[in-house]
Amino acid sequence: MNWSTIPFFRLLLPGLLGLLLAYCLPWSAAAHWGAYSFWGVLLLLLLGQYLGRYSPFFWRFWGLGLQLLLILGGYVWTYERVLRPREQPIPLVWTEFRARVNSLPQPKSKTVQLQLQLAHYYEADKGWIVCQEPLLLYLPKDSQALALNYGDELVLLGKPRAFEAPKNYGQFDARAYYGQKGISAQMYSKNWHLAAKAAPSFWGILIDWRLFLKARLRRLIPGQDGAYSVAAALILGDKTDLDQELRQAYSATGASHVLAVSGLHVGLLASILGALIKLFRRKSAWRYSFREAILLLLGIWLFALLTGAAPSVCRASSMFSLLILGQCLGRNSSIYNSLSGSAFLLLLYDPANLWNLGFQLSYLAVLGIVYFQPKLYRWYYFSFWPVQYIWGLFTVSLAAQLATLPLTLYYFHQFPSYFWLSGLLVVPLAGILLPLGMAALLCLDIPILGGLLSWLLVFLLRLMNGAILAIETWPMAKISAFELASWELLLAYFAILSLVLSLAWRRITPLLLGACCLLFILGHNSWQQLRAEKQAHLAVYQSNRGLYIDYFHGRTAYSYYDSTVWSSARQRGYLSAGSQRRAKIKSLEEQPIASKQNQWLLLGQKRILLLYRRPEYWPEKKIDYLIADSRLSDSLLLPIMQQQPHIQLIRTSLGR
Repeated sequence: MNWSTIPFFRLLLPGLLGLLLAYCLPWSAAAHWGAYSFWGVLLLLLLGQYLGRYSPFFWRFWGLGLQLLLILGGYVWTYERVLRPREQPIPLVWTEFRARVNSLPQPKSKTVQLQLQLAHYYEADKGWIVCQEPLLLYLPKDSQALALNYGDELVLLGKPRAFEAPKNYGQFDARAYYGQKGISAQMYSKNWHLAAKAAPSFWGILIDWRLFLKARLRRLIPGQDGAYSVAAALILGDKTDLDQELRQAYSATGASHVLAVSGLHVGLLASILGALIKLFRRKSAWRYSFREAILLLLGIWLFALLTGAAPSVCRASSMFSLLILGQCLGRNSSIYNSLSGSAFLLLLYDPANLWNLGFQLSYLAVLGIVYFQPKLYRWYYFSFWPVQYIWGLFTVSLAAQLATLPLTLYYFHQFPSYFWLSGLLVVPLAGILLPLGMAALLCLDIPILGGLLSWLLVFLLRLMNGAILAIETWPMAKISAFELASWELLLAYFAILSLVLSLAWRRITPLLLGACCLLFILGHNSWQQLRAEKQAHLAVYQSNRGLYIDYFHGRTAYSYYDSTVWSSARQRGYLSAGSQRRAKIKSLEEQPIASKQNQWLLLGQKRILLLYRRPEYWPEKKIDYLIADSRLSDSLLLPIMQQQPHIQLIRTSLGR
């Protein structure tokens, strides 16, 4: 590959290095001097470019200076955009707030979730104080809360709470998840009222269009069998109505990528708009004019914003934008340059995009398809074209899976065994459903045609959902319980990079180095499994809801939990899945506990006393673990701790 054909990649690398340095060294003094250094290096580059006319000596250091400039720029921009401490943080006290609704209401089981943009908060001695910070809000679920719209202004009373770090290993990290979105606190409020309805705005109009299209889609698909929710995700990028069963089925079969608006959608839209533009041209031309390129870009980005501007659709839209601009200027752009350019622009807009899982998976999948798929496709040729077409789809799925597999195992801890089969079914169906859904939305009010398109759309959606749900039930459809450490993730991608270098240089040495990395990962995993065979330890999960403990003996987990609050297996897995994966558990034996009286548990040779309330007397028998409710005072526990100093005391909430 010629470096001159990928200028954006040469800009992306040093900028990315500066971004990573900012996260590793988020120092205000470094950012301060980095800003001065940035302008100093820029001045030297401009001076060197001027003096280079008279002496080629200055050009020797111009490239090095540009790289340094990009590193400094990436560092300073990331610090200023993301990492700088807030000048006026959200007060974590009970007070009154004025805020603007920044999202549509998301109904939960008992509440309605909203994202707010705070404007002011009230202090008794200072009055109203400006605070321009985002906040996650929960309101009681009622018709008034569900009727709120983007841009509405609220006055509310409550006490914000900062997001806490996860209390249990492997638990969902809400602080990191919402921190990527710039949200540092959440609040529940019963005392609120609508101060003003939303004023007309660009975002408000886009959301109204989206709601209008969702309403038309609901008229197209009136059933409650999951067809509507999949159609809303596939066509409009709206996953709010997807139930947990369908989400899990698409994830377990490796087909969840079709539910995200991505290159398939943007490519189809660009093709339709390009065909319409060529249809109304007065004369034929091989490239777009400036006006035609502007129309195409407006259409693509309007669609991206209308569907929620997820990382995958922004990646695709920015790539197509660069390709269209290149064609408008009469230049053929490299796919790697377009990919690097789109990543550069998205990270320039928000450096925190780098840690967004959708951003990572989207770019890795496209990189895998672009690099590995042509090489895999050329391995074999079938003379019968339908088989060759299936082979092409298979190699696309295989290439994307190869590039994203380490990241998938790291985040989701599972491997979809039949990803290749779901790809053969879902990708062609999605290619049909997308234009069919758009046509059905347009022709909904046409009596015969609208009904025919609606029936065909529902039939294909149910066919796709049925196939995915059926594949999920097959033996070994999902291989779970993968636990990949951060250093193992890096080693796995180093092995993939070694494969790329081996193919590029046509040498076996990088391939052997990559194979050694994979063998080291496998060896470490085998050693962990052997060590797990001899383990015997207790895990007490921290939760305000009630008791939940695991006793790991070998590769069997004995679970004891309060059956009045932990009746759902999904809720129990939310707490314990991470620890059970780390312990390499093969079998699970569960023992629900209904009584909330002080009681004994015998786990192997260990005696555990569950202490819900003050005992009438302290037992004389040996206690190995004392699990006491966090509401019990230390003075109450002092006698038994003095009597049996070997006791391991664990304080946790045992429920009310």
